[in-house]
Amino acid sequence: MVIAPRKLRIVETGMSCILFGMVLCIVESASAQAAREETPPLVSIWAVQATDESREEPHFDRGLEDIRSTVSSLRYDTYRNIKFTRERMAIDSETRLRINDRYTLYITPLAYENNGQVRLQLRMEMQPRDRDKDPVVVLQSRQLLAPNRKMIIGGPRLEEGDLVIVLETQR
Repeated sequence: MVIAPRKLRIVETGMSCILFGMVLCIVESASAQAAREETPPLVSIWAVQATDESREEPHFDRGLEDIRSTVSSLRYDTYRNIKFTRERMAIDSETRLRINDRYTLYITPLAYENNGQVRLQLRMEMQPRDRDKDPVVVLQSRQLLAPNRKMIIGGPRLEEGDLVIVLETQR
């Protein structure tokens, strides 16, 4: 009779360890998910002046290799690099990117979706030639961007061409 209670205690202890292990796995999984959601997305932004100069072969400034296939379907044949940045952008925090002396892009990552996509709020402002006037909003949009996928935002006129913005997010 002494053996039976001892075996029962071992079984109870074993079950407790299994139950504790399951709870630990669930807590660990939830904390890993929370950490992923708290990690600000890494956002890459290319600001490009796109023009049609009747070239036989498309021309891309140095530093635009990563977007070549993304913009290849556009009607332009010349792409000049204006600005590139890659930075972590906190959820619900607006980041200001001054493109040039006339255009400024504001990006706010709003949330991660369940499939890893990032919902972005975008706004572009143009400074009027009369510097005493307030900037004018020329683009405002909400976009859903999948990780490691590039998105093109057609922009306003820029000198002899158009301003083209390419965005990409990563975790």
